[in-house]
Amino acid sequence: MNQLKEAEQGHDARVKELEENAEKYRQEVSLTTTELEQITEKYHALLDQSKNVVELASEHDRLKTQNARLDAETNRLKKENARLKKTGMIRWFLAGAGVLLIGLIAGRVTRKKKYF
Repeated sequence: MNQLKEAEQGHDARVKELEENAEKYRQEVSLTTTELEQITEKYHALLDQSKNVVELASEHDRLKTQNARLDAETNRLKKENARLKKTGMIRWFLAGAGVLLIGLIAGRVTRKKKYF
């Protein structure tokens, strides 16, 4: 009878251990299921966002080309602006030199000669 009690106690201990393990595995399964649901939601959101990848890529290429064209236009306009500034400065310098020259000529022509 002693052996029977020992066997029952051993069996009860083994059942309790197995139940604890089963509960631990149930918790792990629950946690894993929750993680799977979250990952599935993220996957579906990413899938929805990636539907128009082709359109986005073509839009990106178009904007890249337009950006290069606008950069070239900006550089051309900067060079033209610098040229116009230089031309304007030269014109004002020539106008000033012309006024000085005309003043000198007018002064010489209108100057009275002194007689001693």
